[in-house]
Formats: sequence, structure tokens, C-alpha cells
Amino acid sequence: MSDKKIPFAEDSWLYDREPPADSSDKTAGKEPAEDKRAEEEIMAPEPDADSGHDADSREISEDEILSADWEKTGKPAPDLDYSDVEIRVPPVEYATSVPGREKQEEARDDGSLETGENGEKTADLPEDSTEKAADQDVGDAGRKLKTVGKAFPGISFFRKKKKAGEEDDRDEEVEDGDPDEEDAYEDEEEQERIPLSVRLRLLRERIPVSLKTKSYLLVIGIVLLTAVLATAVNHFWKYSGYEVISTHAQEDTASFSYCNVDGTILRYGAEGATLYDRQNQELWGISYSMDSPVAVVNGDVFAIFDQAGTTIEVCSKSGQIGTISTSYPVLKAAVNPEGMVATIQESGSVTWIEYYSGDGTKIAEMRTALDDPGYPMDLCVSGDGTLLGVTYISYQNGVQTGSVDFYNFGSSGQNQMDNRVAEFTFSGRVLPEIDYMSNTVCVAFRDNGFTVYSGGMIPSQKADVAVDGDIVSVFHDDTYIGLVLSGESDNSFLLQLYNTSGRVVMQQELDFTYNTVDLVDGRISFYGARSLHVYTTSGVCKFSGDYAETVQELFAIGTYRYVAVTDKDMELIRLK
Repeated sequence: MSDKKIPFAEDSWLYDREPPADSSDKTAGKEPAEDKRAEEEIMAPEPDADSGHDADSREISEDEILSADWEKTGKPAPDLDYSDVEIRVPPVEYATSVPGREKQEEARDDGSLETGENGEKTADLPEDSTEKAADQDVGDAGRKLKTVGKAFPGISFFRKKKKAGEEDDRDEEVEDGDPDEEDAYEDEEEQERIPLSVRLRLLRERIPVSLKTKSYLLVIGIVLLTAVLATAVNHFWKYSGYEVISTHAQEDTASFSYCNVDGTILRYGAEGATLYDRQNQELWGISYSMDSPVAVVNGDVFAIFDQAGTTIEVCSKSGQIGTISTSYPVLKAAVNPEGMVATIQESGSVTWIEYYSGDGTKIAEMRTALDDPGYPMDLCVSGDGTLLGVTYISYQNGVQTGSVDFYNFGSSGQNQMDNRVAEFTFSGRVLPEIDYMSNTVCVAFRDNGFTVYSGGMIPSQKADVAVDGDIVSVFHDDTYIGLVLSGESDNSFLLQLYNTSGRVVMQQELDFTYNTVDLVDGRISFYGARSLHVYTTSGVCKFSGDYAETVQELFAIGTYRYVAVTDKDMELIRLK
């Protein structure tokens, strides 16, 4: 007990107690006081198990007794000095790692944080922070702390609830070494209340690169590595031979012709046509009568016309679309992906251009003369059927002139004579071939190069390429344009590949002879009587070899897959 002097102790009206015994009788005055003290110690309650400290960790000073007496009297208490009195406030748990937390920790440590009657913190968290992590339920069972919020798996946001009898040690070690952001939740329903922004921020701080992110990076790395390896193998790998996948016996291969129709095989002759798949299984067939059948293909649509005859059969991979009967014998024909057919027909000294739909309905017809616009050399139809391109040769004032004319059968050509919306002339040149590479891009080949046109309604010139030397062969797909020029010797050639802007993307010297060339699935194939040479669009030779037998026809139907027609059968082969 403190030996500090009690203010106003001599004023008897301050105390509601019996006067002390006579000071002369020291023994008589001491015994009652000792008995009273012992009685108070016996009647003192047991220390609270949840308080976290021993009951006798502090003594009750006389000042506190004096203050309690003043509460009984209802009179104002005098100014007392409590500097030596230890005041303990039960800690209240708050959510950690939120704005304002560090300031509250400092305020609690230096004692500047205000407290209420029950010892709880009266300062509120900022409005954008999480709710207070403890709700006090004061009752007979004592104080019970609850936590709110829910952590990500592997991350704790709040302190663990202390068990009865454990010391209130704020520096106790936790799993990952951070006492302010580690520990578990008690109530799963309340865990859902923590703001998502707080969870995401803590996730970024604690786990900047999670295992899930690392897994994604690993998968992306494997995919990129596989793509690089596949590209390298595709670029540098060279095939050394071939294998026969299937054989289809043919009784009279000389009476039929064969071609590729979007990965299927078309076999056609004077009395009909049959379409086969890659396994040589028949898909469908039609019958007709033609003296000299010729097939033109555009994607999965094709037309078989009787050259110098008046019949055209229009078909697709699914079957026959329709039959067209022309006014005059057909010299040339072109088909678009919609089955629309344009023809050059001849009647004596007069030539006609007639345009049909797939079911045989005539869309337009034009009569041509040698002086204007000229004799038609070739023609093509745009993908949507709106534009028709025709190349002519004419003689004006004794000078040979080549020209490219475009006809629009839509709204743009209604007010134009013969629906002609554009004309391009090349003095002294011949343009034997024209074709659409896509719906709006067209290429016209001439004897010294080619010209690219673009436009959906009124085409304009996009690129023009002129070359030195004789052009032996031309070919194209929807991306590239190829020329084969004659070399210095009889068996030497120069292969040049261009894009639609007229820029050379590949150039390769060739030292072999061939009959035909095509570009299918990014592979340039040169066919001879018994030879096959395959190049990529980057100029890498993938295969160069001879076929075991003399072939009548050899053509590609896919990547490194070919059809070889001999005098006795049709074989499907694959490079290996």
C-alpha cells in the first residue's frame, strides 16, 4: 500500500467510517486494521482468466479508495495525483493492413488514444477502411471478440483469437513472420464482408507472382517454344521420298482429265464427271455429253464447259448447281465462288461476252469488235458477282494495244455505256490472262509483267511490275503472284514471287525442266513427266525427286499430298 499522504485525511466529514482508536493505545489500534485487511484479501475475487495478467500485478491505491468514497457522497472530488496509478485497457482487435491502422497503433502505444467507459477505442477507422474487427458482447461470460472479412487461401488478415490463459503478447510469432497480417477467421459467413479491393491489394503485396501466374507463363513458354521448333522443322526439313496412301484402278485414264477441287479430286470426261475424296471414295457423279470438256475451278465451285459447244455444267463439292445453255459456242469461261459464269462466245467473225447465274439465267451480254473494244483474250468474275474483268487486244491505227476493262453490273455501272466503269490500256502489249485473287483484288498478266487492281465498285491500279526476260509460266493464290522467267541456258529458270503490292518476296534459280506449276497451301510444285520439285514461299526446296512411273497428270491436293495419274490407275501419295 502506498505511503503517500492522503489529502484532506484530517477532515472527518470526508469519510463514512468509524474514528480510529486512541493513538496512545498502539496495540489496540493496529489489530483491527490488520484483521480488516486480512478479511478484504479473503473476500477478494479470483483473477479473471481472460484478463491476460495476474490479479496482484498492481495494487489498489488509497487514491482510488478515496475517489470511490467521493462517488458515494455525490460531492465533487478534489484534484488528485494519479501519476503513479497503472491503468490497463483491454486491447480491441482491428482489421490490419488498412488505411489508418499504423496511426492507431502508435496512438495506443503512447497512450494518446482516447478510451471509453468500458475501455474500448473511441476513435473510428477511416470511412474507406474495413469495419472494426471486434464487436464487444459484454455479459456473464465476459468479452468475446469476433473478426470480420475473409482472406485469400494462404493469406491471413487478422489476429488469431486468444485462448483463455494465454498471455497478451503482441509480438508473438506467426506463420510468415508478420503479426499484423497473419491469422485465421472464425466465422465463414462474416469473412465474405471484407472489400474485394483490400483482398486484391494484399494479394499483390504478399504474392506479386502467384503460382497460377507462373503456371500461365510456363504454358505460354512451352507453346512459344513448340511454335519455334515447328517453324524451324517446317523451314529446314527436306523430304527424301514419298509413300502411296491409296490406289484406285482406272480402266481408261487417257479418256479422262483430273484436277483439284478444294482438297477433293474431280475426274471428268466426255460422258460425265465424278468427285472423289482423299481416300479415293466416290462422293457423287453426273452424266452429260460433251465433245471437248474443260473444267474451270474457283474454290469449291467449278464449271465444266464444252469447248466449241454450248453446254456448261455448274457444280460444287456438294453436287450439281445447274446447267447453262449458251447462245453461241463457248471459247472460254470463268466461274466465281457463287457459281456465276462468264463466257467468251464466238459466232463467225463476231465475238460475244455473256454472263449467267448458276441456274442458267442470263444476266448480261455484250457484242465485241476487233477495233472497239477489241478481241477478248480472257475474263474473270469478282467474288460477289458485281464486277467482270476482261482483257482485250486491238489494233488502233496499225498499232497493237492491250487493254483491261471492268464492267459493273451493280448500281455504279447502271449509267455507264455497256456498264463499263474502268479501262486501262498498254500500248504494244498482250494480256493473255486475268483473274481475281480475292473479292476486290484482281491481277492481269501481260507479256512483260503484271498489274494489280483493287476496288469493289470501280477498280483502280494498285501495283505494276515489269520484268526483263521472257515469262515462261505464271501462277498465283490469294496472297502471292509468281513468275517463272527463262534463264541463260535451256534448262535454267528464275522463280520470282511477289506480294499484291508488287514487292519481290522470294527469288530462286531453278536448274530443271518442268511442264506445269501451281501454288497450293503455300507450296510451289513443279511437275514433269516423271519428276516433282517442291519449294516453299521462302525459297526452301522441300523435295526434289522422280516418280516411279510416267505420269499423265500430277497435281497437289493439300500440303505435301499429291495425285498421280498413270496409264492404269490413280494414286494418292504423300511426301515423307
